[in-house]
Amino acid sequence: MANKTLLHYYKTGAFARLEMTLDAMSAQGWQVVKAGRLLQRFARDDSTVYRHRIGYCAAREGTADAITYAAAQERAGWTPVGEKKGWILYRRPAAREEDDCRLAQDREPIAVLFEKRIKARESFRRWMLVIAFALMLGGYVTDTLPVIYSFAIPMLLALLVTYQIKYMEESLKE
Repeated sequence: MANKTLLHYYKTGAFARLEMTLDAMSAQGWQVVKAGRLLQRFARDDSTVYRHRIGYCAAREGTADAITYAAAQERAGWTPVGEKKGWILYRRPAAREEDDCRLAQDREPIAVLFEKRIKARESFRRWMLVIAFALMLGGYVTDTLPVIYSFAIPMLLALLVTYQIKYMEESLKE
């Protein structure tokens, strides 16, 4: 059996792009073995073409909520392919398209998770900006160059968090 590995980074929340890539590879006869944000591994299998969806279950494995979520997906015809920290990759044969191929309970848990993460990151960003301003002001008052230049670290962290927030907000709009 032939194997193939793709190296492509998907931004946080770029579910649609990852799902489209996995669907396209499945149409070419490559079935996903393991999918992540950076590496996707495939094995050659022309027998069936699959549709892929990413779901999220916030409940711990073995709890009633997790069992209910898994049962709802199974009743809808979705089979889990892989799981990591609550993120679950599902697939089902592409010939079965009666309900527009969406997961049961669609993206509500993901939206709730991203909204919580966005709030936490916005708070972190505000604190980094306050710290950067205090370091810059303190450096000017004491006339110490290292203190003045040290404001760049919290500013860079604030910029990084701003991009993460942007990507999560874009994925919520999809």
